[in-house]
Amino acid sequence: MDKVLKNNHGVTIVMLVITVIILLMLTAFAVFYSNNIAPEARVAAAYSSLKSIKDACEQAVADVELRPDQYDEFYFFGKTITREVADGIITQSELDDYATKCGLSSASDFGERTYRITPESDQGVKERLKKIELSRISSSYIVDLDNDKYYIVGGVKRKTGEFYYEYKDIQRMYEMLTKSENM
Repeated sequence: MDKVLKNNHGVTIVMLVITVIILLMLTAFAVFYSNNIAPEARVAAAYSSLKSIKDACEQAVADVELRPDQYDEFYFFGKTITREVADGIITQSELDDYATKCGLSSASDFGERTYRITPESDQGVKERLKKIELSRISSSYIVDLDNDKYYIVGGVKRKTGEFYYEYKDIQRMYEMLTKSENM
């Protein structure tokens, strides 16, 4: 019986140290190779959400053009941002802040048919989002129908530190990322 107990040493300190070193090396490799994933994932998520916004808005505009007796832009989008300022829903400084958060120099860069699409708790906003099938949005967007521009408020930051706000810029960035992955 004593011989059995003397030969059973269990896990040694050396084996434990070697295991910890191997785990640390694997973790270091995982962190090193995953550094570029987060910015690329943000670009992909922004592109996907802006594409959904753009498609839904284009469908709503087409519905307005096809059935003007049944629909108007207010039905789908609510008030324009200039009307929201005039009605006191947002202030001029908030509008200027939106322009800055969309990468524009001033709010005058927005067209007359520019709308905010936000995930607000207001029932009227929720109803309009449901009508254009965007009830599950989690970010704020600016839609400029006059200039065919779709912005994500706050933009998307690349790993270089640059921010992109507008759909076409984010689309180009997304296509570059996916093109380089497929090569």
